[in-house]
Amino acid sequence: MNELPKPSSSYFIVTNEASIDFKVMLEDYDHVFAGHRVRIETNYNLLSEFDIVFTERDFPYLMGWEKLTSKNVNASQLIRQVKAGTLAKTVAKTSSLWGKQIKKGCCITTFCNGFFRSRHTRLCSNKQHEA
Repeated sequence: MNELPKPSSSYFIVTNEASIDFKVMLEDYDHVFAGHRVRIETNYNLLSEFDIVFTERDFPYLMGWEKLTSKNVNASQLIRQVKAGTLAKTVAKTSSLWGKQIKKGCCITTFCNGFFRSRHTRLCSNKQHEA
């Protein structure tokens, strides 16, 4: 498992509903995160450090995409649907979960990019520390 690439000034950000694009978000996650890990060090004695491992198959669940389809659809199938364009924002917006969960979940990509790539740890605390 490799460490994440060095921070970059250019990465995908969800700025508003219009900027949400499932395929672009998946490609960004695959390119930057999938197959990498981050080691987090804390000042909590019982958990001084832990690793976060990023896999492609975790991303659909982070986004909540499984809630938009039948119960028998696994992550690999969701990824294929997104890549093919059959699972997209236009489909998601027809779900009653769009505003409550799915749209909000899309902001995870911005958080991950800001926190893990740019090391903007102020997203989580009042103190600035390196992640």
